[in-house]
Amino acid sequence: MDRIVGLIENNDEIMAILRIVEKFDLKQGCLCAGTIRNYIWDTLCHHQFEIISDVDVVFFDPSVSYEETLEIQERFLSEYPQYDWEVKNECHMHLYNGYRDPFISVEDAIGAFPETCTAIAARIREGKVEVIAPHGVEDLLNLVISPTPEYKVGSGKHEVFLKRVKTKKWEEKWKELVILP
Repeated sequence: MDRIVGLIENNDEIMAILRIVEKFDLKQGCLCAGTIRNYIWDTLCHHQFEIISDVDVVFFDPSVSYEETLEIQERFLSEYPQYDWEVKNECHMHLYNGYRDPFISVEDAIGAFPETCTAIAARIREGKVEVIAPHGVEDLLNLVISPTPEYKVGSGKHEVFLKRVKTKKWEEKWKELVILP
């Protein structure tokens, strides 16, 4: 985990994004998924880092409605238009994903992402970078794409994992990636 924290702390843009998320003071607010994953992969593969997709922010606050979450996302977009923000209140996401019980925390929600390398988040807490990685960081650091337990073979959702891998085409940019079924 220390290696991931160090890599994050060494990137001014990622740190700026984390400070923006911190400024919004969302309960359990984190930067998550692709922005962090792609940055780590770019660093490990000696590529120039660039944000190539949306910037995912998650939080967990039952007192904030879905409509209010959309308003928060609009604030991110209007105050920091250089990023394509996608803000999700994970306490509502089970209603829209339709396949599981409600999440109980940001960590629970991140653990339900399709790939272990994508199931990562970071935030600034008490002035320090904190990383959340429910499935560890080994796959991310070893350039391995594998399904999380919810998406393993026989889970009923494995096809979702396979479709994401196929449509995302990560291996075209990061040739070093290893994809496990």
